[in-house]
Amino acid sequence: SIGEALRAVEPSTTIRLLPGTYRESITIDKSIVLAGAGPTNSIVIRGTGAPPITLTQGAPTLRNISLQCVRSSKKDCAAALRIEGGAPVIDECRLDGTDGDSAALVVNDAQPTFRRCEIFSGRKSIGIHYSYRSGGQVVECRLNDLRVGIILEDRAQPTIVNSQIGPHLMIAVLCRGSSQGAFL
Repeated sequence: SIGEALRAVEPSTTIRLLPGTYRESITIDKSIVLAGAGPTNSIVIRGTGAPPITLTQGAPTLRNISLQCVRSSKKDCAAALRIEGGAPVIDECRLDGTDGDSAALVVNDAQPTFRRCEIFSGRKSIGIHYSYRSGGQVVECRLNDLRVGIILEDRAQPTIVNSQIGPHLMIAVLCRGSSQGAFL
């Protein structure tokens, strides 16, 4: 499993995932690279009732993988990707929030960089939800087929660069309280 591989490796290691569907929910707490070895849509990590990946610290990189959160009979899935801290890089990934509250949830001062990602949810949820002083960058990403593209709250301050928000949204960006973002 991916979880077993993560426990066995040292920081700065690259773990390559072969095409397939991996049914697990894992926490990454060290600076590793988790990279798909094939087309992005052929490498799926699917969490049931929990985010498939939670990033807690450091600067891990996720590259060329699809993340999908699936509801279980007992529990809804909060997000396809939960980022609680650190400065991770999410590069050329697909985040599917169809069964969750959001495709990506960014909290607790986390500063991720999303690059060339596709973020969607079948018009049911939020693309990226920034909260609790989080920030980072969204660069050359496509956020579409969502209820809300991006939510900023609780002093969140991301920078959105050269990214497409829409079509097929109810709200592109929703800013609450003292949050702010830069759109370049």
